[in-house]
Amino acid sequence: MIRITLAGGAGWVGKALLPAISAAPALELVAGVSRKSAGLDLGAAAGLPANRLPVFATVTDALAFPSDVLID
Repeated sequence: MIRITLAGGAGWVGKALLPAISAAPALELVAGVSRKSAGLDLGAAAGLPANRLPVFATVTDALAFPSDVLID
């Protein structure tokens, strides 16, 4: 399983990528990065159903969370 952190996860690209990553059996979305949405649920911040994933304000903060890949 590849653990992914998505930078810009609350924006229009994040809104498109969240469902695609979630549907891929070999991928696991673990966190997002968004200055405006930091501290919120990633799904809700993107206007999608809540998914209980954290949103961090900076990439540095997000990379302290276990992840294999950062999509920017």
